[in-house]
Amino acid sequence: MSVNSVHQAVKTRKRKSFQLHFYFLVFVSSIIQKARGLSVYPKTQRFYHETKLCSQSNHDIDEWKNQVLYYVDDIHLQSSTRSKFAIESKFAMKCDTKYEWIHGYTSPSDFKGIRNVALRTSSEAPLLDEVTVKCIREAASKRWDLQQNQESRFTLQSENTNSECHLDELISEQSNPRLKSVIDEMLQTKIYPLVREAFAQDLKYGNEICVYDSLVIRYNGDNVEGLAASQPLHRDGSIVSVNIALNDFERNELTGENGFEGGGTFFEGLICNPENSTPILRPIGTGHAVAHCSNERHAGAPTTRGVREILVFFLTQRPKLSGSKYIAPPVERSFHLKRYAKDLPKDAALATLDIAVSECQMDGEAHFFKGFRLLQRSNDNVEYNAGRLEELNESTKHLKLAKQYAPYDARINCYVGIAHVQRLTHLRKTKSQHNLDERSELEKALRSFVDAIYLSDTYDHWGISSDFDLITAILPTAETLAQLERHSDALEILERLGSNVGKEEKGVEAPLIAHANALSEYCRKQISRSNVIS
Repeated sequence: MSVNSVHQAVKTRKRKSFQLHFYFLVFVSSIIQKARGLSVYPKTQRFYHETKLCSQSNHDIDEWKNQVLYYVDDIHLQSSTRSKFAIESKFAMKCDTKYEWIHGYTSPSDFKGIRNVALRTSSEAPLLDEVTVKCIREAASKRWDLQQNQESRFTLQSENTNSECHLDELISEQSNPRLKSVIDEMLQTKIYPLVREAFAQDLKYGNEICVYDSLVIRYNGDNVEGLAASQPLHRDGSIVSVNIALNDFERNELTGENGFEGGGTFFEGLICNPENSTPILRPIGTGHAVAHCSNERHAGAPTTRGVREILVFFLTQRPKLSGSKYIAPPVERSFHLKRYAKDLPKDAALATLDIAVSECQMDGEAHFFKGFRLLQRSNDNVEYNAGRLEELNESTKHLKLAKQYAPYDARINCYVGIAHVQRLTHLRKTKSQHNLDERSELEKALRSFVDAIYLSDTYDHWGISSDFDLITAILPTAETLAQLERHSDALEILERLGSNVGKEEKGVEAPLIAHANALSEYCRKQISRSNVIS
């Protein structure tokens, strides 16, 4: 019973889980682009066919890369120039907004290094005054009243719990010139200077800061129907995200409006902070903000009672002109390249992800997607091909880099373990493991599996939804423990399957249950045999 067999048994579940993340990523961006009138889908199809054609006819790789980059640069150019809101002034403005950085540990196993995860504004005066906040909320409420029986376009959740609309749908110079003027002034005098100062290292590659998109979102914790109003773990498609509170957490005695319970933004990078802290951040009050790099993985924490409303600005930069071409910032290039790699054949996807990694070398998700695709086998015989070991080594390298840059992502930790096990399995099958310390390789895999389970449990503790299927880690963990002759520990971890195997998709679950039962029986026999010998 090899871990590779477990990997095959759960591949349907993992593929669905993995694709869910991709589809959520694509859905968010495509909705934004569609709402802005950007003709994305025809280009996507043409890009796909061009890639297949290029692969078949062996076109020069540099020419092919130029075509890919031209495509993603064009998408960014469209999305960064169509906003109705003011862009950053060419005359540098001083940041007068006070703020504090919230730090997280750089690794769950190393509590020495810290990094900036998100900031929270702390000035006495809010970014948005009460009159403007009230105007935005009233306009959004009217629009939502007209959108009954619609599904949430942003979160893939029922409108009974979440509602959202684009800010530029609510205001225009014609319909509400005062509000448009107030928003533009806030952007140019407060938000842009704040972002320019605080995120200077992330803004080195583009021109003026501008709004990529803006959303007013309502989380209704009173209509949860058994599921709290929230968003799953994700990354945003921009450079910096600014989240402004439109109502208070606690009851507002002046307006008489009740507060809400739960809510806030969950940051994966704050998971391992001291016990008396929380990975969930909220602005200090109405009109104040929390801001973070858009590729910082985060989630909307469950609002369990009351209504929470926020205004989110997704900020990017106008592209730089290089010769006759507009060049998107590297993080934007990487974001779009990851999106389009998902539907490509393996070789084309890997080449696309190579470009994403070269554009943004510290993008852990880009390394993860490449490592994941390298783990996938084209056919059953490729396992014995000479090039398979090189492919597995490359996969392990990228997955380790992914873990280095995104250490709190349960998916990444799990697949680091799977890569170690697949490599060991290949070496055993080809009888090539002479110079490999098998126990050390298994222990490395086990540490990654255990980390993945811990992180998944942490998501659950805070009520956070993610695309990670815990069974993906439980079965390989039990297999690895059994190979290390820790049979009692293997049985203990297998007990968790009872609460994680769903009743639906019985055809998918059946082989998992059968394999788990066989593994349990094997471990019990080994324990009995050991007791007899002793």
